[in-house]
Amino acid sequence: MRRVDARCGGTVLCVGVVAAAAVATAVVGGGCGGGGGHAANENPIVETLTLGLEGNEPNGLALQGSALYWASVAWDSDAAPHGSGYGYLQTVSTDGGGVRILGAGYLPDAVVADATNVYWTTLDVLDDAGSATPGGRIQRTPRAGGATTILFEGSLIAGSGDSNLSGLALAANHLYWAANTSGSGVTIMTMPVDGGTAVPLAVLPVGQNLDCIAASADAVYWATHEFSMNNVPSGSVMKQPLAGGPPVTLAKTSLPVAMAVGPSGVYWTDNGSVRSVALDGGPTVLLALDPDGVAGAIAIDATSVYWTTGNGIAKAPIGGGSPATLVSSGSGVGSDLVVDDTSVYWTTVVPCSSRPAACAAVQKVTPK
Repeated sequence: MRRVDARCGGTVLCVGVVAAAAVATAVVGGGCGGGGGHAANENPIVETLTLGLEGNEPNGLALQGSALYWASVAWDSDAAPHGSGYGYLQTVSTDGGGVRILGAGYLPDAVVADATNVYWTTLDVLDDAGSATPGGRIQRTPRAGGATTILFEGSLIAGSGDSNLSGLALAANHLYWAANTSGSGVTIMTMPVDGGTAVPLAVLPVGQNLDCIAASADAVYWATHEFSMNNVPSGSVMKQPLAGGPPVTLAKTSLPVAMAVGPSGVYWTDNGSVRSVALDGGPTVLLALDPDGVAGAIAIDATSVYWTTGNGIAKAPIGGGSPATLVSSGSGVGSDLVVDDTSVYWTTVVPCSSRPAACAAVQKVTPK
């Protein structure tokens, strides 16, 4: 659902605490794709944690402890008090309840969190006259609420008039992202979560586009694509060891969408499929073909891989096997998803009762 260069939407109508709608529950049938089913998870329950955000299309989603954090943008100018494109960083408990607004900015996008803070990007900046100017930011806001600190300003990169940001990953007290700088291509960058100097790690070859980024305690991973003269996509899954050395190609792919990294390997969605490769490279494993032919956001736990489809949430064994439809009926269309020990959470849009526009929503399904 995420749209590059005019990304995503959703909004709130006031700054402060937004009252969540009553939690709605529905029993979803145990449909399956590719021969899979719900052998152990019959009749999972889908819950809407909040309907407090009017507008369209929420952005990044993060989970830390018992709280969810996400961003949304208002493309509907009637629902945007500061104009189309303005949005908010918000939080809600994994059990639902009131929504708190933690920050605001123009085109908030990626969101990650640690035990203390939430880190989030904005793709453009509003000047004093209220006009959007190019140059993404990385910002830090306390999870408990408080002042937002600007950690990185893309427009300050030496030699660039602007620098848009792609993705955001967090590991080992460092942030990782891609800076798309006019005239200089894409650079993978890092900086400590406490602030300081942003350091370039790798420069992508001209023509490559970054699709997703993830990190672990000892490496940063990303996936890219480019198009041939015949408009055929080809991409790569890359690894940059933090101990030093050049980037390493782990796998070839086609048109990657999203990525997750765990102790057992790197997992990504690509052109209607779910794939994996070992952390040090090797054969690419086709884990599943998406039941709907559209594999989007991805998350993993110790036993399963989960992804958004064109019509819900699917899962498959982390080592490969028949995919199963965990959530159907359109509830899984969203920009991101995360998992904990009991549930899968995702962002989506649902009809609003108060106005024709859709409401941004955070939903979960239990058991997973």
